[in-house]
Order: sequence, then C-alpha cells, then structure tokens
Amino acid sequence: MDCRNLVAATAAAGLAIFAGSATAQLAGIEATRNATLYESPTGALANGAGEWFFTGMNNQGLRRRGLVLFDLEAFADSVAGQQIEIHAVSVRLNLTQGAGTPTTVSMHRLFADWGEGDSDASGNEGGGAAATPGSATWLHTFSDTSFWSTPGGDFAAVASGTFAMNPPATYTFSSEGLRQDVLAWLDDPSSNFGWMLLGDESQFGTARRFDSRRYGDPTTRPLLEIDYSVVPAPAAAAMLSLGGVLARRRRR
Repeated sequence: MDCRNLVAATAAAGLAIFAGSATAQLAGIEATRNATLYESPTGALANGAGEWFFTGMNNQGLRRRGLVLFDLEAFADSVAGQQIEIHAVSVRLNLTQGAGTPTTVSMHRLFADWGEGDSDASGNEGGGAAATPGSATWLHTFSDTSFWSTPGGDFAAVASGTFAMNPPATYTFSSEGLRQDVLAWLDDPSSNFGWMLLGDESQFGTARRFDSRRYGDPTTRPLLEIDYSVVPAPAAAAMLSLGGVLARRRRR
C-alpha cells in the first residue's frame, strides 16, 4: 500500500465503490486492549482488567505508563477493495482523576507486543494488583516469560503527539503523528502494538487516571476515530466525465 496520501485496501472479498466525488466518513474503533505499567523493580504489578489506566508519577515518586491498542482489522475489512484517503485520526480519552496543575500526556508508538492479563486492582486502582500470567508489567511484555528490551516499555522516542490536560473531562487528541501511525499500521498490520501514554514524570503528584475499555459506561471508554473518504475509481470518474460531454453534445 502507498501510505503517503492514500491507503489502497486490496482484500479480495471487498466491494469497490464508484462515485463521482469523495464523501467524508467517520469510523469509530473501540480499544482492544489497555493496561498500566506500574513502576516496580520486580515487575510484580499489573491491572489489565481494571476500570482505569494511568499515566504520570504518583505521590511516592513511582511512574505509571498507560498502554492502549486499537485493532484496525475490522476497519480494513470494511474498506477492502476500495481506495481511501485518511484525513485525520483522533483518540478520545476520558480523564477521571488528577485535577489541579495543568499537565500533558504524550502518545508514543509501541515497538513490542504486550498482554492485558486479568489482574484487577481494587479501590481507585492506583497501586495496581499482583501480576497474573500474560500481564504487561514494568518489566514484562507478557508476565513472566517475555520482557521489554528496556524496563518501562519499548516505544518511539519521538512522540506522535503531545496534548494538554487539566480538569477531569473527555479529551480528544489529534495530530499528524497519530495519522501517520495508523497509515503505517494499515500498511503493515503486524506492526500494530498500539501506543504508550506518558504523563509528566518530572515531579511527584502528576498521575492521571483514564477510563479503560472495561469501564461501566461505554460512552467514556477509549475510542479511535478515523476521518476518511473513499477515492473515486479512475474508470468511474472517466465515465462521469464522458457522460458530461455527451450531455453537452445532446444540448447543441
């Protein structure tokens, strides 16, 4: 696929759409996985089954890093056989705890696969729970058999986007970097490991909590939105153009 401007979906089962002009459409994709990496020298903590996930640094100076993944397979299938242009990509997250000083969250493309596991922390979930097999932890991609190359996760040094937050609210983050990540994942689905969310790790008390995909209210769960349009097939465009010529000839 050529992902510079267009993504050509080529699955054989797809149906081509022929139109004279591109029509903007919006696809909403719910998170497939999310988790929190709780800083721990032994990788003992996880929370893949919790209602929330975290970023930033808590009041004890321990870091929290959020992981979120959106499976693009269903979207790719829905546009299979068509040529589409992706105009924008956004991620919607609901911040539920951590008001006060304005802070930021940056989103970084992950370079390794990871698991949710079924750890479910109690209370406000800020302390995590004992990691279960298959959980992502500070040390593990899948506890306790596979490891990150670097404790705290393997992710791109350059953020795909950095966004400001302050009071608890629903935030929609959008950037060219996020769009480029989605284009790359559509081009190579095997490279889609989702994003790492990094909060302010420079000072105590900057931890922020977001609703997870398991939160009770489905309207506040993480959501990826893809703003795209179907590009007219050349043959269809040519037929439309020819029709216009014939119509003009008939009127003469």
